Amino acid sequence: MNHQDWRNKKIVVVIPTYNEAENLPILIPQLMGIAPVSVLIVDDNSPDGSGEAAERLKEQYAPRVDVIHRIGVPRGLGLAYLDGFQRVLAGGAEIVIGMDADLSHSPQYIPQMLDMMMEGDYDLVIGSRYIPGGGVDDAWAWQRKLLSWGAQRWARLLLGVKTRDVTGAFRCYSRRALQTLDFSRMQLDGFGFLIEIIYQAERKGLKIGQSPIIFHDREHGASKISIRIQVQAMLSVVKNRFTGAR
Repeated sequence: MNHQDWRNKKIVVVIPTYNEAENLPILIPQLMGIAPVSVLIVDDNSPDGSGEAAERLKEQYAPRVDVIHRIGVPRGLGLAYLDGFQRVLAGGAEIVIGMDADLSHSPQYIPQMLDMMMEGDYDLVIGSRYIPGGGVDDAWAWQRKLLSWGAQRWARLLLGVKTRDVTGAFRCYSRRALQTLDFSRMQLDGFGFLIEIIYQAERKGLKIGQSPIIFHDREHGASKISIRIQVQAMLSVVKNRFTGAR
């Protein structure tokens, strides 16, 4: 398969946001220049003006940028992604990329992830910190590195998944993958949602590739990963282990 075939596909990057007003004006121009993609920003009613920043970018880069404003509905990473996935699939997206808005995921990796998807005929490609060539930058505190490593080990040990980076959000999904996954059976809050996608994808026999990335620490804004979200993610792993949810 020609490694440039993805350039002829309809590719949409879905970016959930909550209080990322400083980062969006940096990230979106980078995405516009790296590949022929469209962007859907899914703002979770951010109080810092992220929604307004997204609207300005939509106007600047029309028609390649669109925005969903999630107002008056429950917040959550999974819920935001689900709304985004539904919108772009309805619009005919053939490949959907999920990534964080905090500049931890560099758009420069998108072409190599798409190359891998097309050349290997993968349903899902993970931008992985935990395979050879991947990693995290030196700005990460040792406590955060330990937490991330522990989350990977916990999920892989308890669930038996083979994917090495189960909590990373930087992913390329084929249309088939998103239509195969049963989101109604997933916890839709926090990064437990990301673990559940991997668990379900492996159980359903989807073909998963892993492409190395270096994960950068955020420079602007505050992390959204609270103790509550960490606990919920670990509980979702336990739920999947003992219910065999598909």
